[in-house]
Amino acid sequence: MILKLGVTGPDVVNLELVLQGLGFTGFDVDGNFDNKTENVIKYIQKAHGLTNDGVVGEKTLALLDSLYEPFIANFAVKETPVVVPVVDGSVPTGSEELTEVHPILARKVIQIIELAKREGYNVTVTQGLRTFAEQDKLFKKRPRVTKARGGQSYHNYGVAADLAFVVNGKISWDEKLYKNIGRWASQVGLTWGGNWKFIDYPHLQLASMPGVGQLLATYNKAGGNNAGVKAVWNKFVGG
Repeated sequence: MILKLGVTGPDVVNLELVLQGLGFTGFDVDGNFDNKTENVIKYIQKAHGLTNDGVVGEKTLALLDSLYEPFIANFAVKETPVVVPVVDGSVPTGSEELTEVHPILARKVIQIIELAKREGYNVTVTQGLRTFAEQDKLFKKRPRVTKARGGQSYHNYGVAADLAFVVNGKISWDEKLYKNIGRWASQVGLTWGGNWKFIDYPHLQLASMPGVGQLLATYNKAGGNNAGVKAVWNKFVGG
């Protein structure tokens, strides 16, 4: 795999998410290898003694692997490369929670479910779109499971989903399992809650979303409910 100026696609999204995870800013996570992305790559190459040509080839990919997650091959070429499955938008059995989220999110989460299966894991969707009323009810639950009231969660706008691992027919909350989600999220171009200051390992959402305050304002302007959710999608996601 070689990534360079002008290349677009999910591999570039993966690269941008890794760069973001390393603390670099000033570029968009949009799958477009532009001059801003190239400048970050050149900086990293120069800092680590590589030819700083801005081209992400085998040596640079290996370097990024070692810097980002040294025990996980995010980019390294294998004998049988991992190919993210392309799905037709259908929702697999047990993932009905995805029927009301944005179609792009649904497709990417289904891709993660398929990637998990390839590695022998059974992953299911436990939460997709959550109404404001459902969010408020969850906020009041004790012991507390969320600090977000209605309108303050990305789930309220259909741009987030939660996953869980099923082990021996039961949901498992073993933290070691959930760190796999971050690796799969980077492959399909989703934001993972495990990278946040307030860690939320099961959480996935569409990348490059603005703050929930902007989503709420757009939602309210459109009259709320389904119309509000669709307005958020049209303004901030598209597709």
